[in-house]
Amino acid sequence: MEQYRSLCEKILPIVKAGYTERYPHRSLQEKKYQTDCRKIAQEIARYILPVATFSYLYHTINGVTLLRYYRLCKQFDAPLEQSIVTGKMVEELLRVEPKYKVILEEPLELDEIPECRFFETHYDSGTNVRRFIEEFDGGLEGGSSKLVGYKTANERILADSVREVLGLPTRLSIRIQKRLNMR
Repeated sequence: MEQYRSLCEKILPIVKAGYTERYPHRSLQEKKYQTDCRKIAQEIARYILPVATFSYLYHTINGVTLLRYYRLCKQFDAPLEQSIVTGKMVEELLRVEPKYKVILEEPLELDEIPECRFFETHYDSGTNVRRFIEEFDGGLEGGSSKLVGYKTANERILADSVREVLGLPTRLSIRIQKRLNMR
């Protein structure tokens, strides 16, 4: 960390010179621009730090957004770490301001989430996943992405989007659709 701090100080004059050249009408006497230069120097100096360097993450949100995070943290594909961090944040919020408990909605249990019920009843992972991947990659026609229009074939694009989120090949989604229409 001492080498990092030393490098920050050594490159700060270079950053200030580049900043002044790029933004000649900004005065480096103003605190804001001094701060900007220091942050740029720190960002550059971070490249010498090892990947596993301990650091802090500051994520500022309002209470309502936190409660939305909390509500969504048990979605079918939410990472465990997200649930743990969000739960700790809500605990701290309620410790500081218990009145938020009034509007707090507990996250849905997995078996209440439509995607989870869908996958439990309609999904055969092995064959269908391979089929979906082959179909999806084939649709890219050798590219890594594909631009699709939004004015033509709206219904097909929406249906494809839903299938892609669920990871379903076209043939399986047609069979499921027929089954659902029969009910």
